[in-house]
Amino acid sequence: MFQKIQKIIVTFVILIILSIDIQAFHIDNNAGKTNKNSGVINTEASSFFKPVSLSSRSIRREKVMTDPASLLHAAKDTLRYIELHEQDRRHTIAPEHFDILSLEQVKSTLRYVIEVIEEDKEEGKDLETFRILNPKFIAKNFNFIAWTADNQTAQHNNVTLPNDGALRLTNYAVFSVTGSKTKTKKYGCALYELRDHSLPKKISKQSVVAGLLEQPKYHKKVKPLAWVSREGLEEALMQGTVLVKFADSSYKIFNVHLNNGIPYEKNKPVLQQKRYWFFKELKHSAKSVESFKNKIKRRSGVIFAGDIHNIGTGKLIALRHTNPITQEPEIRLGVLADTGSAFVNNLYQLDFFAGLFSNRNSLSQHMKQLPIFTHAYLLSKK
Repeated sequence: MFQKIQKIIVTFVILIILSIDIQAFHIDNNAGKTNKNSGVINTEASSFFKPVSLSSRSIRREKVMTDPASLLHAAKDTLRYIELHEQDRRHTIAPEHFDILSLEQVKSTLRYVIEVIEEDKEEGKDLETFRILNPKFIAKNFNFIAWTADNQTAQHNNVTLPNDGALRLTNYAVFSVTGSKTKTKKYGCALYELRDHSLPKKISKQSVVAGLLEQPKYHKKVKPLAWVSREGLEEALMQGTVLVKFADSSYKIFNVHLNNGIPYEKNKPVLQQKRYWFFKELKHSAKSVESFKNKIKRRSGVIFAGDIHNIGTGKLIALRHTNPITQEPEIRLGVLADTGSAFVNNLYQLDFFAGLFSNRNSLSQHMKQLPIFTHAYLLSKK
């Protein structure tokens, strides 16, 4: 992502935008302000959601493809975030114009998910017998609110959707890339830290890649944290967090921090995007790699990024579709906990957090288990 960030990831500092723009966000963020301008609000958001009646019989054949332990962590983390920030960040937790679910319903639903999974763990149940994996239990104990994709806005952004209301399902991940502590022929792109905020805005990514910030006049304004390949740079910018392995086998973790004030253009290829993000090193990152990997693993497959300014953080979401590989009907559960520039007034897409990968090819192989389009529902405890 990064037009998705941590669409996840740990430390996830709230990003302070240097220009009028939606803020990238994750529930681990705990500082900074979110800009409420720039057309992020769709006052008709509620019109894309409608309660539906699903009986146990109607979904009994569907397999719930969700790791209960991971869903438990996601529900706990998101509930904790909501309870800490429901006042100061209410516009991204419970937008006033979205009246489909109240904040109390959202919190009650998360608490119920936590309770059910923890009870089954304490009873020592086998994984396959956890109630949250039983479609009949889900149908009996949760209300389903069908989400119909905003096809008009999708068409405006040159995105073609099916005519049955299905959403576009994309993905994001954290990549582990190799890099160098100094510039080399192979690793010629820097992940820069911004040290002096007087640095002129609007310096494009292409100018940074071409070496503009290597000029002496910028030496006190920016600091290269690591040098990576162009591919590694693009992955770091897109996903928002990157794990860099150096030649001495040491690791460091970097998160996006501030951008150059140039908007992300949805209709442009990645290499032509002019937006550049400055980075910060995760505190004690060299000593935190295993902890970092474990957190990523726990959140893989149970976190979605989406339009939290119009839906609100913490919604329990169910995807229903046919698995492209097995051709069997399935349900995937997750929590809406991320957003990013791709989700400015975007009620036709969800982004699925896939986990930690060494390259895009391995991510692509992993994502073959999910379709390009899926039907989505908001769930609430009955």
